[in-house]
Amino acid sequence: MNFKTTLYCVAMPIGNLGDFSERAKKILSSVDLIVCEDTRVTRRLLTACGLPPKSLWRFNEYQKRISPALLQTLTGREAALVVDAGTPGISDPAAKFLQELREVLGANAVRFIPIPGPSAGIAALSVSLMARDGFVFLGFLPRSPGKIRKELARALSLEKAVVFYESPHRIAKTLRLAAESWPNARLCLCRELTKEHEEILYGLAPDLSQEISQRQKILGEFVVVMENDKAKNFAQ
Repeated sequence: MNFKTTLYCVAMPIGNLGDFSERAKKILSSVDLIVCEDTRVTRRLLTACGLPPKSLWRFNEYQKRISPALLQTLTGREAALVVDAGTPGISDPAAKFLQELREVLGANAVRFIPIPGPSAGIAALSVSLMARDGFVFLGFLPRSPGKIRKELARALSLEKAVVFYESPHRIAKTLRLAAESWPNARLCLCRELTKEHEEILYGLAPDLSQEISQRQKILGEFVVVMENDKAKNFAQ
């Protein structure tokens, strides 16, 4: 099949530049352009890794459609799609970009090639002690307490590990809700994964809720892995 456009979905470091694969660097060095969430973030990373400057195009959560100029530039080219951190297309604007590109250019006109690498969710699961029987990934939770409770209840009913992302501004409220609704739930709380101040905590929902609520300042993004009280051999 003769594709007109090739788009590499390139995983980026989530903190530690040592996790940036040689294959990913080679692809970013060779493509005609890079589509990214924030051109400043991507440019800094390219510079830090000694990669040549590239034509950078922005597509983020605030853009409803791919611009005609970007579509025209992509057609017939080799390009890379990246997000600020982690693997594109997983709970980020890249998923919308990929879908629209395929719809506009046509299924037979664009080829997607994954360049795997860091993923915060998978990294957290690997040390969670919970992912024995599969997992449910929720991405970022809704904002209202009622919707959070409903989504977590539905996921926990599957009796698998549940993994989700949370911001430092909302983590205390989310943990308090979890402690109130599922006091016997077990959590693995991962903050600043692969970064200098990485922190991984294990415990029951009420205990970790109290730990976080007592902190005067909460910094860094969180990945939470959660399961009901049927888990065994959990280190506390």
